[in-house]
Amino acid sequence: MKIYELLQKHSRLPSHKELQLRTKEPTWENRDFWHDLDETFKVYRYHCHPRDRARIISEITRRIMDTAESRRPFEILDIGTGKGENILDIMASLFMQNRRPSALDIVEPSLMARECALQLLPRYEYGGCLRNAFSTLEETEERTYDAITLYNAIFYFEPLEESVVYFLHRLKQGGILIFLYANGFVDYESVIQDICDKSGIPHKITLSVLPLRLFMGEGEIVYKTDMLKTLKRFCFQSKDLCNNPVSDEEFIEILRACSEDGFVDYEHRLLTIQVR
Repeated sequence: MKIYELLQKHSRLPSHKELQLRTKEPTWENRDFWHDLDETFKVYRYHCHPRDRARIISEITRRIMDTAESRRPFEILDIGTGKGENILDIMASLFMQNRRPSALDIVEPSLMARECALQLLPRYEYGGCLRNAFSTLEETEERTYDAITLYNAIFYFEPLEESVVYFLHRLKQGGILIFLYANGFVDYESVIQDICDKSGIPHKITLSVLPLRLFMGEGEIVYKTDMLKTLKRFCFQSKDLCNNPVSDEEFIEILRACSEDGFVDYEHRLLTIQVR
């Protein structure tokens, strides 16, 4: 059984409208929140099954490639870049398939993370990918893009009613908006479908479900306290996101019940909206 299916039996999430308000609470200025998140992401990358992560990168690359009738340089905007590891893999994969350097702009509100991304990502003017790094969306001004990507960043851009339409208007004709997020906790698909329909912008929505196995240990759970705390938050099991979150002990038992060969499938959804 999937982890979100078991959690739904033990706790009840508030409505999407209420979650819109609650997910705004950990603001960009909350240093403790971002430090914990940063450290936990390092562990997640270490624990992720490499084949699953490679497939996700490959699928995102394919969706971008499918928007072009012929090979050409792309202009990409990545939002919520963090330290840049994920978008670096996507851009490298795109470069190998397209055989042309594409221009990447990033938006990352955290100064520390943005500086790390600047160190990691190869510069466009030297034959790499990174063109500009911004702290806010507004700084990108009137630029338009072939693809806009949000890799596990969707919940930081509530209210989606405003953000999704804004993103769609920043796409070139035939451009694509790409969301990757954990499966099963919030029904983002129907919410975004409704937003897109009401926008009046011609579009095509495609959805894929992809495995992302996390190693959690065989027998004994290897996660430390901070890792467990942040994983619970990603599963909407923190007190500020859920009315009756499961305890740490219950969460560990749910992880055990969902595990196979020491891995838990933290299944993800890849939702793309292509502008017609």
